[in-house]
Amino acid sequence: VQRAADADTRTHLKGCRWLLVKNPTDLTDEEREHLAAALQATTELQTNYDLKEDFRAIYTLTDPDVAAQRLTEWVAQAQTVGHQALQKFVTTVENWRDEILSFFASRGSNGFAEGVNTKIKLILRRAFGCPNFTHLRLRILVAFGP
Repeated sequence: VQRAADADTRTHLKGCRWLLVKNPTDLTDEEREHLAAALQATTELQTNYDLKEDFRAIYTLTDPDVAAQRLTEWVAQAQTVGHQALQKFVTTVENWRDEILSFFASRGSNGFAEGVNTKIKLILRRAFGCPNFTHLRLRILVAFGP
């Protein structure tokens, strides 16, 4: 959007990248003003920002059936926008729909397992040249401790 914008619009858009992805409740008053100016500068950006916030709002729902209904509505709304990058995201959401909706049934995530995997990979990088598996196993046990 910024590349295709005129000079005046670019001044409003400059430096707003992280404001667009930041949680609106965490914005300072100055950041809110900057974001509002950027969103007023172009309707395409405003539309995509509203869709992003609508998608975030789906994750606050507690009823799986309501979440499924809202996700279907969101996909239909996002498809009408026609922005190429957004269409790729919509395709990803449709491909992973069942997995996304499973969050609402169990409220679980694999964040802990991903953290453990990352920590083990870091140990493996630091333990390059480790003489044997027993030594590597001991390093992992020490890292995770009792």
